Amino acid sequence: MNPLFLNAAILPLFATIFFPDAFRNRQTGEFLGFLNLKASVYLVVIFVVEMILVSDEFGFSFTTSLRGLFITLLPFVGGIAFTFYSHKYNYGIELDISKRKK
Repeated sequence: MNPLFLNAAILPLFATIFFPDAFRNRQTGEFLGFLNLKASVYLVVIFVVEMILVSDEFGFSFTTSLRGLFITLLPFVGGIAFTFYSHKYNYGIELDISKRKK
């Protein structure tokens, strides 16, 4: 499969569905933190998939690793932005990142 089409399908899916679900509780909207276990697993999965795609296309080198890392961080940052902008619409309250689940 073409890496461009796979990235076009996977990265927005992670940015709009999976990462916001990892950052907050789906039922209550409670903020869970940006680097919890679920978000970390998602980052590792995306990095492994991207390294497979990118190394297949460009070969394995240090710049390929940086390219894969950059592509991995895009949906993470997109998920943070989506969480901030969609929280009030979905839950009716502002997102309070100071109250974190312990």
